[in-house]
Amino acid sequence: LNKKVLKITYKSFKARESDSYVVHPQLLKEFNNRWFLICFNKDYAYNLALDRMESIQIEEEIEYIDKNLDGDEYFKDIVGVTVSPTMVPRNVVFFVDAANAPYVKTKPFHASQEIVSETNEGTIFKICVQLNYELERLLLGFGESLVVHKPRKLRLRLQEKFMAAHKNYENFIINNED
Repeated sequence: LNKKVLKITYKSFKARESDSYVVHPQLLKEFNNRWFLICFNKDYAYNLALDRMESIQIEEEIEYIDKNLDGDEYFKDIVGVTVSPTMVPRNVVFFVDAANAPYVKTKPFHASQEIVSETNEGTIFKICVQLNYELERLLLGFGESLVVHKPRKLRLRLQEKFMAAHKNYENFIINNED
């Protein structure tokens, strides 16, 4: 609102230590009950979670650069907040079993969602989005009731994650027999 350059000390979940960023804030975006600051440093875009900011200072000596970012346009091809400037949206085709398909029909994963086909067993949906972390988490959250058909790379990635989860449960059972 005030169009000020900020110096933000930030610690991501993956980092061992905090980093400092001098950024030009553009938008605030909420996703999954967490707020993010969409900002730029030179031409690089960041999405910084507000709850991981350790300190914020105004940098009065640096002139603010307004990118005139249109949030609807910027986020149109994604689920969540992670936008890649180089990634092209892909058709993601997935099956949801009959018990869970009504949830996906009434609360679409993305504005591009459409029904490809329906049977008594379930529904095949299609969305056109960038592949990102938030999309993977959403798809994984449906567990055994959802299967990605396309793209193959995403299907294999989720399959690896489910196999790793299965191994975790096997190891837990072996090590924690009651």
